[in-house]
Amino acid sequence: PLNAYALPPDAIYISPEFIDSEVCCYITSTGEAPFTIDRVTVHELGHLTGVMDDGPGRMNNIDRWENHIMRELQPAQPDRVRYEARAALSVRGDRPVAAKAADQ
Repeated sequence: PLNAYALPPDAIYISPEFIDSEVCCYITSTGEAPFTIDRVTVHELGHLTGVMDDGPGRMNNIDRWENHIMRELQPAQPDRVRYEARAALSVRGDRPVAAKAADQ
């Protein structure tokens, strides 16, 4: 299954199918981008610091760790603006505007 998660205090799990996949993309302010190994690793390492996917929009870990670090890497990756990913949204039928436009 497409999955990644932290196993505190010192381990993370990332399924290989999750990385650079057209199936699961994160939402940016301008559309979608595939999850990279860097982004997923940074996100899960953020959990090992004790920061969770909570707060407004479940964005605490993304705002505190993921986006901040991904801006510093080269090439920089666009900020993630929603916790939910396209694959998760599609299952619920709550697809982002960029994906809806592509379907028409």
